[in-house]
Amino acid sequence: MRHLFDFHVAVALVAVLGLQNVHGARNCCAILSKALGHGVVYTLSSNVTGLRGSYWSSQEAEINPSCYVKAASTDDVSIAASILSNIHGYSEQANDCKLAIKGGGHTPWAGAANIEGGVMIDLSAMNTVSVSSDRAITSVGAGANWFSVYSYLDTLNLAVVGGRVATVGVGGLTLGGGISFYSGRFGLVCDNVVNYEVVLPHGKIVNANANSHPDLFLALKGGSNNFGIVTRFDFKTFA
Repeated sequence: MRHLFDFHVAVALVAVLGLQNVHGARNCCAILSKALGHGVVYTLSSNVTGLRGSYWSSQEAEINPSCYVKAASTDDVSIAASILSNIHGYSEQANDCKLAIKGGGHTPWAGAANIEGGVMIDLSAMNTVSVSSDRAITSVGAGANWFSVYSYLDTLNLAVVGGRVATVGVGGLTLGGGISFYSGRFGLVCDNVVNYEVVLPHGKIVNANANSHPDLFLALKGGSNNFGIVTRFDFKTFA
């Protein structure tokens, strides 16, 4: 597992790699690649067919990021966020390092989960599903879709309040509120989240719930991806 980057480590990396003179998103991508490795950071040309095919709409698929981060862990997301936020602190040209977040890639409009000439952070590999020992909480990676959630829970005779279309991503639907077949009984999908694991803009990892970061917890219930990068959702579970 990678070491978590704190703010000071990210600042040091930015300084060592000479980011005071960053020009354009390609250099941002080069820095990310040095920090995370070529097995995590990819250029569009390295997998153009696979990347385009992962989006539901052609409007999203036709956008060309300079590179994308195939995050395998919350640590990967934290490192990327730390570096990009500190590039903004060092370079006047850092606006070229704008980013977008992709979960399931189902949102149809252009720019929802992709970005022209910027950095796209792809969470699709973060798709694990697990249930707590007391069977009360289901933890779902932000890159999962509802098919994988339901398939896992069906084997345990359990359920969560989730999306109505199996191929929709967990992250986008939940952060947007989310309507479920169970909503008449249990409310929106977001009403059934008891904890969010979130990477904040400077790379810090926090858990937002009713007791810890309660303001962020409330904001994420329908606030989309405007407050950080959610990497895990913990849902109430029922039989």
